[in-house]
Amino acid sequence: MRKRDKQKQLILMALASLPIVSAGQLELYFQEYKQPNRRVSEVLNELQCEDLVEGKSREIGESKIWRLSKKGRQLMEVDRHPMMMTLQNVNHMLKIGDIFFALEKSDNLQCFYPEPRLPFTNQKGVERTYCPDAFFVFNNQPYLLEVQLSPMARAGWAFKWEVAEQYVETDAIWSSQFSNWLSNSFPPILVLSSQKNSIIQQSNSLTLYVHEHLEEFFPMLKEVSIQKQTETEFNKLNKTEVLEFLRAFSQDLETSKQSYQDIALGKKFETIPLLSWDGVKKYEQKTKDLYK
Repeated sequence: MRKRDKQKQLILMALASLPIVSAGQLELYFQEYKQPNRRVSEVLNELQCEDLVEGKSREIGESKIWRLSKKGRQLMEVDRHPMMMTLQNVNHMLKIGDIFFALEKSDNLQCFYPEPRLPFTNQKGVERTYCPDAFFVFNNQPYLLEVQLSPMARAGWAFKWEVAEQYVETDAIWSSQFSNWLSNSFPPILVLSSQKNSIIQQSNSLTLYVHEHLEEFFPMLKEVSIQKQTETEFNKLNKTEVLEFLRAFSQDLETSKQSYQDIALGKKFETIPLLSWDGVKKYEQKTKDLYK
């Protein structure tokens, strides 16, 4: 498969997983380039010309948003209705998308279903629908996700957990599309919110993990992010220039080592050792030029 076709495939797969994504989020797949934003725009424009995606511009300074077109949904076998690109929908889905891409970057994400609609009939015979923000499996552990961007009243949280508790009581999840991923218990719910635990945690029967940032619950994500960033920066380097730089540095280091040994033995020397303060500053500038 050609590299460009692989890039198109990655974008289409992301759009099959998420109703809306931003061009900025898709830059994850183009980090080996010096200008990933230009590369992702090129590929998205090609997909748009093929009538597989459709985009919408936002305010100045905000990344353009994209979704699958009708043809794209047919190709990727996506049966959901296209999400309306209203401001409220977009901001919430982009936050869910941020979580998806952060988890995917670690290579430990096994599945991700955004905003599933889970109908059930409670024990009083009332038909209801449980609507978490996502169901996902990470490192073989299933989770439900709740993302709250703006503060919600205590009553709002109470109602949310009431519906979830009623859903648990019916055992409906065991016949849902997630059943193959489940073990013997109802999945814990990861809540991402800046509100206090005392306002959010109002359930005795649900396992809730409340954090403001995803990395607080999955510390490995921060390590993966640093590692990926280092790999990306290394891939951008001109390897020949780096090798020449390291070879020259090694030679100067050996020469300086001998010079300082001579100084320690009281021998006279005619020149300042290469790695004196001025020499170190010279290499510091060379390093900056290479890694900028």
